[in-house]
Amino acid sequence: MHWSARAAASAAELLPQLPPGDQERFVGWGVMGLPFRSGWCLALRCWAATTIGPPYRAVYVRAPSGQWTIQTTAPPDQSCPRYLSSAAAEIPAPQRIDAQWLDAETIHVGIAGELEWTITLGDRPATRLMRAMAAVVPDRMWADNGFLAGMGAAAGLMLRAGRVRLRGLAPNGQWFQAVPSLVWPISDAQATWHGTELGRIGPLRPQTHLGDIWLPQRGLFYVGTATFDRLDPARHLRPVDTAA
Repeated sequence: MHWSARAAASAAELLPQLPPGDQERFVGWGVMGLPFRSGWCLALRCWAATTIGPPYRAVYVRAPSGQWTIQTTAPPDQSCPRYLSSAAAEIPAPQRIDAQWLDAETIHVGIAGELEWTITLGDRPATRLMRAMAAVVPDRMWADNGFLAGMGAAAGLMLRAGRVRLRGLAPNGQWFQAVPSLVWPISDAQATWHGTELGRIGPLRPQTHLGDIWLPQRGLFYVGTATFDRLDPARHLRPVDTAA
């Protein structure tokens, strides 16, 4: 079946299907990462269903200084800071994040008084090939660490996205597996963060990451799932709310 990005994201929100297992699981869509030549980097997570709480959205903002801000619509223990808080300089109090499709290829993301971000999607032979490959991969393979390692390496080469890891350790110590089963390239974007224009999109030198979560060197939109270890206070760092 041929999916447009908007149709695939809408399907994930209307009928979210969590991956099997007893781990902490997520399904939804977003932007794996979008680097800017100025040194900024943005990422978006729109999780339509999770096993740790209600659906939520999150925006990651990396400043040229290397410091990360993680803004979410849910408390830290029910959202991305559960896994990433030790790598963030700031985790503001939860607030509304708007994500609206303006047309079939354009998304606007906004945080009142803070972020204005417009994303334009494109397509390439490599991303069409990867979507076709994903459609025929048996479900059990997406839980195999060796397979995910190979897919991450292949995606990095095919998409010229630098290092891509689909499994590894999050900053707070949880093991994760990410399955971006449908991917589209971002062809253009404009963004303003607290009044600062982020400039033209383009790769960062060096490539940035949060633990083993590497943000691609080319902007990528995805629809997919993720799993993380269940939070174990004996092995994992607890989420820190820097706004508290």
